[in-house]
Amino acid sequence: EGVALSLADSYDVLLKAGSAPKHLFAIGGGFRSRFWAKLVASALGRPISIVEASEYGGALGAARLARAGLGDVPHDQIFKKPDRATVIQPDPQMAKTLQARLIVFRQALQALQPIR
Repeated sequence: EGVALSLADSYDVLLKAGSAPKHLFAIGGGFRSRFWAKLVASALGRPISIVEASEYGGALGAARLARAGLGDVPHDQIFKKPDRATVIQPDPQMAKTLQARLIVFRQALQALQPIR
């Protein structure tokens, strides 16, 4: 829950800066858990697209960056939008609960600021 609230806090910063992404994609083994994905989607208040074979996402991204660094292939052939396995929608009740907890989370961050 703390990670989901931290992501929500960071996402709000992006919104306020006018640079929030239109679509959210999730990669990594943790997102094989539908509960985890729903928790994060609910904290953000946004749907999250789970990427096919997301457990390889980090390694695949690093490999694509390395290939792009060679400069022998156009970037549009290397960097393609990932295929979505499924889209996880926020749960309205969970989102309401998490929004209330986000206020307390931010208060705790502020209180801990002097010792960070």
